[in-house]
Amino acid sequence: MLPYVNNYFKGNFHRKAGESIMKRHILFSINIISILIFAAMCAVIIYRTGERTREVDAIVTDTAFESFKTIVVPVRDKATGEIRITEKVVKEMFLVTISYKDLSITVKDKELFNTVKVGDHIKVTLVEKYGDDHQLISRNIELLK
Repeated sequence: MLPYVNNYFKGNFHRKAGESIMKRHILFSINIISILIFAAMCAVIIYRTGERTREVDAIVTDTAFESFKTIVVPVRDKATGEIRITEKVVKEMFLVTISYKDLSITVKDKELFNTVKVGDHIKVTLVEKYGDDHQLISRNIELLK
């Protein structure tokens, strides 16, 4: 911090030779205004090139239940290099497809599956990412946390 600002805050009002109180107040004001302008410019840059999120109302378009199943998967043994067939157990899945305009996501969520039906409205987060040239890079939707 500049010496005259530091003295101002400490309550030390002794002036340097040739420095008036008015000059000290003007310089202090200029410093504060400069800091505020710099902070505002940073906020604008971050807002324009970052990501914007907002809450939107989406529709449940599909629900599906996939039961417990066993699938056969080829696996390479690292020690010998041989390929052998093993069985892999896939748990049951509760899938819910949610759509907003031209976007859709499918989530695996048993609790959501049990609480919604096709056609229900649900709140989701719309995430839009923008580049340095202020052009839209990507749009997607996410479940509210």
